[in-house]
Amino acid sequence: MKTILNKAIASFNEQRPFVLYRKPDSNQLMGLFQRDDSLYTITDYTESGFVFAPFNLVHPSVLIPFDKADQMNATFVYPDLNEPIRPFASDCSREKNVHVQLIQKGVDQIKKGAFKKVVLARKEQVLLTDFNLEAVFVQMANRYRTAFVYTWFHPVVGLWMGASPETLIRVQESSFETMSLAGTQLADSSIEEVQWGSKEIDEQQLVTDFIADQLQGVCSEVILGQAHTTQAGNLLHLKTNIKGQVLKKLPVVQTLVEKLHPTPAVCGLPRDEAKDFILKNEGMDRNYYSGFLGILNTKAKASELFVNLRCMEIIDQSAFLYIGGGITQKSNPEKEWEETVSKSLVMKKVLK
Repeated sequence: MKTILNKAIASFNEQRPFVLYRKPDSNQLMGLFQRDDSLYTITDYTESGFVFAPFNLVHPSVLIPFDKADQMNATFVYPDLNEPIRPFASDCSREKNVHVQLIQKGVDQIKKGAFKKVVLARKEQVLLTDFNLEAVFVQMANRYRTAFVYTWFHPVVGLWMGASPETLIRVQESSFETMSLAGTQLADSSIEEVQWGSKEIDEQQLVTDFIADQLQGVCSEVILGQAHTTQAGNLLHLKTNIKGQVLKKLPVVQTLVEKLHPTPAVCGLPRDEAKDFILKNEGMDRNYYSGFLGILNTKAKASELFVNLRCMEIIDQSAFLYIGGGITQKSNPEKEWEETVSKSLVMKKVLK
């Protein structure tokens, strides 16, 4: 494991593109190390490699091609967790006022009928004293074993790290799997049966219905599972598994990306209206937060893409955390703010 981690550190120091990742519930650590510093981009999703795509696809999706990179893998050795880790404290009083006002504006627009749901995000800066790429990645992989954990670097794009609980698509030839994921609450080991309020249940159903509707006409079958509780780090979510078959005449990955990204879990409903509100009112560029990333078109005709959630961008000696939440007519702005605070701990816990 040390060899592949050292390779990542050397690539970063030499400003060469690389990605280091570990899939959910896996002990396999994978690395892709580009042999040059060129910027390769996606045109039609027939490319093969590791893609890093933004929230707004008017901007280019970056690719580390398989044929331009060296691949490495190793068994991830999980170290013992040293508890408790004191997360970084941040003064977010100004950010709170701005974000609460944004949420209220979203709720007001929903009540006026502009859209049914919108996902609103904020960016929080955490000052670092001694950033250690290896230590942070190992902490993330250790703490969030059911998530897709990654470190991505390109000298043009920058350094990003994250632990995403959400699959965008898994594809094997024309078969695919996806999920609807919405609703959030803190995990509490003292509670035997998790209870969900109507706001979270309604929000999750909106996401499920959107995915099912979007897949009509491009799939020969769509199978919806039952909504259930899933855990990612210190948070619980409602999740529904969805699978099906894309019509054979269609390009599978491109069709699914166009139909599903951005999902209501990171954007809203109706999608175009919610996205327009985000771009005009959020007051920041999401960049690659709430975009997607993962493997495209392996030799086995498989692709596996994840939504870029629970992520941060490292610039100099600062970590910029991206945190969002789904807003509906029943949303309470103060409670929605507190939810973003809980979500921020996912990343803060690894920045020791």
